[in-house]
Amino acid sequence: MTGRAPASGQPLGRLRRVAPSLIGLFLAGVVVALFRLSGTAAATDEALQVIGFDPDRARLLTALMSAAMAAAIVALAGAPTALGVIAGLVAGILSFGHTALVETRAALAAHGTQGTFDPFGWGVSVVTFAVAFAVAGWAAAVLAREARHGVAAAAVTIRDLVRARDRTRAGARLAAATGVLLSVAIIVATLPVLGDMLNFDPDVHMRRDATGVPGALDPVTGSDASSVPGESATPVAVGGAGASTDTGSGSPGSAPSYPPGLVAGPRPASLITRGAVSAARPWLSARPSGHGRVMTASLPAPWTAGTASTIPIEVYLPPGYDNGSARYPVIYEAPWGVGSWERGVRLPSLLDTLITGGSIPPVIVVFVSVSGGPYPDSECADSADGRQWIDRFVATSLVSWVDANLRTVATPASRATFGFSQGGYCSAALLAHHPDVFGSSIVFSGYFVAGIHSGATPNAWRPFNNNAAVVDAVSPMTVVPRIPASLRASLFFVLEADPTHGLYGTQIEKFAAVLRAAGIALAILPTPLGHSWDAVRQLVPTMLELVAGRMVNLGVFGPHV
Repeated sequence: MTGRAPASGQPLGRLRRVAPSLIGLFLAGVVVALFRLSGTAAATDEALQVIGFDPDRARLLTALMSAAMAAAIVALAGAPTALGVIAGLVAGILSFGHTALVETRAALAAHGTQGTFDPFGWGVSVVTFAVAFAVAGWAAAVLAREARHGVAAAAVTIRDLVRARDRTRAGARLAAATGVLLSVAIIVATLPVLGDMLNFDPDVHMRRDATGVPGALDPVTGSDASSVPGESATPVAVGGAGASTDTGSGSPGSAPSYPPGLVAGPRPASLITRGAVSAARPWLSARPSGHGRVMTASLPAPWTAGTASTIPIEVYLPPGYDNGSARYPVIYEAPWGVGSWERGVRLPSLLDTLITGGSIPPVIVVFVSVSGGPYPDSECADSADGRQWIDRFVATSLVSWVDANLRTVATPASRATFGFSQGGYCSAALLAHHPDVFGSSIVFSGYFVAGIHSGATPNAWRPFNNNAAVVDAVSPMTVVPRIPASLRASLFFVLEADPTHGLYGTQIEKFAAVLRAAGIALAILPTPLGHSWDAVRQLVPTMLELVAGRMVNLGVFGPHV
């Protein structure tokens, strides 16, 4: 008499069949959650924005990465490819869903110059999102399954050789298996490096932290300094560039025409207002040693209808801050977090080197990441529709919070702004709008007209709604001449750009003329390195030194420290 297999074995068999799927889904959820909770997703967003993507496109690319990761992990666990595709689709939707919802609401509310809602286009967009996440998941799952088969076969081969089960052609089989495992290890080790290369610069991992940075304002130790600012002018084309606010398309390759009356700066081809900075370093007698640290905080977000209710604040505290009672100047950066500057130029360690080496005084640096607001590009603006007020937040709420919670020299002369690209606009705008709060501005490849239209700034117009009156009221190019004469003498702008670049080169040329006409001190540091982290890395020490020299001139390092 024959009988059926014990029923108790069937649940166990089913469990074994579904175990890879359950394990894969669990691990995928953990990894995708860690990708977001660890700040890696936010750092990726910021890096993509710095290299030219607006926040919404950056979030879409980050969501595609999440989809690919989820699908690959499910497939690596041995689950079916279809389940990997589903996992990728879910991960992509969860990562990008809120942004898509915000954009949908904005499209529904659009009117006038913003257009009107298109139901058919909306439907196509939603389907496209889903297809993109599914395709990313499918591609990752297929590659992961192939990799899994190769790795599993290699592991079995090595196991059998170790257990002496089959030593036929042992040497060849062991070499092949080792090659597979070594290839996987190399790929795992190099993928993060490739990500940094794509996000920042191909040489981002080719350099260690800076050491022994020479002082550009010191003619003895400054190995790359052409002269102390104020000596004979470096050969640069100068002329009577007008103060037009036309953005201009520029002519790539054309020689810049900077305003007359500037003298040689601290680097070849650089120019500066005579007497704007001092080469004295009163902080040398109390140079700290060791390393600074970065503290974090969050404040209520200066916007409504965004994807976040708080705004993250990261603060670099210099070496010696925790061991004394000294007060420090403060530099404010927006709209990127410290992570982008860490990867792009290793800024915290560079600050340590500049401070402990005496090139600059100990300073506090505040980083404000505005990702999460209602606009693809925030422009650090108080938007025309009132949905965000980042400009007012930085100049009032943030400065007050920093002065109340940290040991600062709480004067306009001791506060500076700095930023790269969109951040360059933020830096110039914050000072132009609040000359009674900030005294100096460092601008890396920035622009000086609000809502400027260009291929590099596709969404810059949105906070200003293409409103000519709003643009005129807030553009640094037009605001600077309106700054009260009593405040102009204490202000200072340090400008960097490729002079042949059609946008950034033209903007810096026109803005320099506006500053010169207003009697505001400035420095121009042209570079052939373009809109790149290479340019920032090369020039940030000199630009920080120039601002420190300006603070010396204004008496910041008197009885306060």
